[in-house]
Amino acid sequence: MVYRKFLTLFLTSGVGSRRTLSWRDVVAAWREMGEPAGLTLASHTIGHGEVQSFIMAALWQFIPYLLTASICSVIIEIILSVSWVPGYFSSGIAIYVRKIKIAPGEGRLPTAKELESALSTLKGAPLLVREIGKDRFAFREKLFYCGAGGYSPVMRGYLVVRPEKNELEVRGYLNWYLFFFSICLLFFLVTTPTKPAALIITCCFLVLVSYIYLIQKKRFMEVDDMVRQLWK
Repeated sequence: MVYRKFLTLFLTSGVGSRRTLSWRDVVAAWREMGEPAGLTLASHTIGHGEVQSFIMAALWQFIPYLLTASICSVIIEIILSVSWVPGYFSSGIAIYVRKIKIAPGEGRLPTAKELESALSTLKGAPLLVREIGKDRFAFREKLFYCGAGGYSPVMRGYLVVRPEKNELEVRGYLNWYLFFFSICLLFFLVTTPTKPAALIITCCFLVLVSYIYLIQKKRFMEVDDMVRQLWK
């Protein structure tokens, strides 16, 4: 690969290495490659343009791997979601957290079926609920829902009730696929030569994700409100 020599130099002179990468090392590697087409070197001083071109080309090398990781994350996430794996729903990057007080006394914690039945009255994609531990529930939208109000979720739900503290907490964890696709988009924004187009695509992506997040945030708030009502 054309830039393998450069990547080797960067990796062997990174943090923790006793060797410091100098411009002479870069020049020597450049000469050894025979000055690839499209990039020229007039002297032993590499200009800003040449360095930028190399960095852009090197970053493009990683995009196929990021796309592959994104597709794999979607498949793995679907499997974990369908299987209702407790660790998947109870950990991750929390982008929504809400704690509310519940009425003390002899309130009864609703079952997953009771909560799912109560949530079925809400508009939009059906919310499915499963108990994944004592006083702990996982919930998510029905997969591949194509009806009115359908969307691609950006987070999964986790509900925990703490009767001893008279407290109810709902968390929304960022879905993995969105994390990987965001990195791909960042690479595209940095490396693309057509900046206006990249900015437009990025803005559209952010607007769409923000819109879906606000929808889910509203629905997650309805979940903890429903649990509080059933608790009474």
